[in-house]
Amino acid sequence: MAYIAETDIKKRLTERRINALTSDSGLSYSGNIVADCIAEATAEIHSYLNGTVKLPLTEPVPDIIKIIATDIAIFYLYLRRAEGEVPEHIQKMYDLRKTDLERLRNTDFLLRSEEIRNASDVPNVAIVTKKKRVFDENFYKGY
Repeated sequence: MAYIAETDIKKRLTERRINALTSDSGLSYSGNIVADCIAEATAEIHSYLNGTVKLPLTEPVPDIIKIIATDIAIFYLYLRRAEGEVPEHIQKMYDLRKTDLERLRNTDFLLRSEEIRNASDVPNVAIVTKKKRVFDENFYKGY
């Protein structure tokens, strides 16, 4: 299940830019390439969140996942035409989204509590998530 549609990418990139990134002949738009990039973005999201939440995520898809999926799909579109390098602002956006996925995986922030693995299988449970310790073992060294 894809978390975004082609229209989400069209909201962020001009038609001309999408044509340039998807057309191998330079003349026509290829929806198949956009669909492939969306599928790659979905697969990358799943690779980070597997074991953390039930996949695929259910409707309504959290806005943060839509944003991450759109940015990753755009990165993959640019990567097709990179000829060695992706534009710096696209690379930074992609790196930021990978950081967001790592934070989601480490439960530094949550999507929705019902998506936490097995939470819906057990009625009336308290959901405890792992948080990064403020004062870890290195904090008190030397005291």
